[in-house]
Amino acid sequence: VVELMLTAIEAEDYIVALPCVQAIGDVAKFDDAKVIAVLIQCLQHEEVAIRLSGLKAVSKVARRGHDRVVPMVLNALNDKNPAVRLEGIYALGQLGSPTDRNVVK
Repeated sequence: VVELMLTAIEAEDYIVALPCVQAIGDVAKFDDAKVIAVLIQCLQHEEVAIRLSGLKAVSKVARRGHDRVVPMVLNALNDKNPAVRLEGIYALGQLGSPTDRNVVK
């Protein structure tokens, strides 16, 4: 199931990808490198809904302080959409180290 979801997420049609991004955080194994790599791509997607869902999902499946995830979540704090910035703050609370939290303050 996870493999099919990853394939759908990488599809160009965000209407197909969005429900998979929304669900993958609930079904993927914790700290699955392949899932995390796809979710990191979602954090840079042109569609706001994909970026938001990607942040929510990555905060569920990545370990705290993940060296590739935390910098991407920090980038979300500069997103043009305020909802993405807010979700980025929440994700940092889930993933970040104490020094990352100081960035939010």
